Amino acid sequence: MPGTRSSSSGSSANGRRRPSLIRRSPRRSARPRPGWRGRPWRSCSRGRAPPVFGTGDGNIANYLWDGTKVRVIDFEYSGRSDRAFELAEVTEHIAVWENDPAGMTAVLERLELTAGEAARLTECRRLMALFWLLRVRKEIRSAQADRMLALLQPG
Repeated sequence: MPGTRSSSSGSSANGRRRPSLIRRSPRRSARPRPGWRGRPWRSCSRGRAPPVFGTGDGNIANYLWDGTKVRVIDFEYSGRSDRAFELAEVTEHIAVWENDPAGMTAVLERLELTAGEAARLTECRRLMALFWLLRVRKEIRSAQADRMLALLQPG
């Protein structure tokens, strides 16, 4: 139509500019800041966590045990991870502790973890317990809250 402007240009039909609903910030360079140069990726915990291939899904139904070997059957969320997070994912998964509350804790006690991995495992278990506290059914929320509180105790 003559005399009308497209609404996508930021102008109204009478030619005046409409105020933008989105505040635009000055354009910034995509280059990393000087402090980031040369630094390897760090774990969010103490020390560095060596990368491992992880499943990203601790549901016990994703693992098959034939009596001698464990086989993983679900790779939907798999990718780069670290050992402490993957152990926490399995240990705190609702399907694991609801069926065998102490089972994975016994497995964890048999693993040789570095001091950094042990500290990160505790942090990751707390994170996963919180995740499940926010997701579980009302009927088991109290049990999950107790589990979360136990993980928050020092030592």
